[in-house]
Amino acid sequence: MATNFPGALDTSSTLPYPSATNDTNSPSLSSGQSNQNDAVIAVETKVGYGASNQTPANDKVLLGTGSGTSDWGAITTSYLSSITGSGAVVLASGATLSGATLNTATISNPTLNTDSVVGYTTSNDGTVYGVSISGGAISASAGIANGIIQPQNLTSGTGTSWTWQPWTPTWANLTIGNATVNAVYIQTGLMVSYTIDVTLGNTSSVGTNPTYTLPVTSVAPISAFYHQTGQTLMALSTSGTAYVGFTSINTTTTALINIMENTSSTSSIQFQSVTSADPFVWTTGSVLTVSGSYQAA
Repeated sequence: MATNFPGALDTSSTLPYPSATNDTNSPSLSSGQSNQNDAVIAVETKVGYGASNQTPANDKVLLGTGSGTSDWGAITTSYLSSITGSGAVVLASGATLSGATLNTATISNPTLNTDSVVGYTTSNDGTVYGVSISGGAISASAGIANGIIQPQNLTSGTGTSWTWQPWTPTWANLTIGNATVNAVYIQTGLMVSYTIDVTLGNTSSVGTNPTYTLPVTSVAPISAFYHQTGQTLMALSTSGTAYVGFTSINTTTTALINIMENTSSTSSIQFQSVTSADPFVWTTGSVLTVSGSYQAA
């Protein structure tokens, strides 16, 4: 007969208890002692040996420290980092996991209290609650629910990062030629604001009813003449007299330039068509400035 340990636990059959009615050879003393010795040696082998920290203590566990050796000690970060495997891991409520790396882990219903969340593949890229973040900023494809951003929340700061975007208008009844053109716009929600500054060159010319394309498609205009989007200033030169006009959206993609002036038949100011000779004869150095805002489609 031999001990079952460490393959299985011993029982009273492998390690029988002496009885008051049995003599020392029933069961055999030598056989029982051999089994007990085998069991003790097996336990020592299973647990290991070591001269230090032999007594269990609070917050200590029995750890293997080498081949056949063990020690009562605290679980260290280096020890945790050496553990690999798969399956569920349950931490006590309020437990702190420090310095650990969790690969492809699913954490159910956690409360995360952290100063930093870093992407795995790329540090500044990832998805949080379905919102895509790229380069440390919310990507253009990430939608923001209507009503979340209120106008009063947009008034703080200098707005230096809200850059006006350049665009190149396409003109009709106005030949740009070698004119200097500066056209910029900005869109906030459905509101589009824009400005155009034009200084004519010697290959530029103005015809009747000049129009230009908008930077962003507009809602359908109520009327080609009365859907006013902004104002215009026209001057023979940068130091000349400025004439006031207005610009109106005549299609969802274009706007018309008009001049406000008296007519010979009435003393009231009315809008008139801009022509090559009205409000003056356009020439090199003549200036046209347009600004406006409108609702995007």
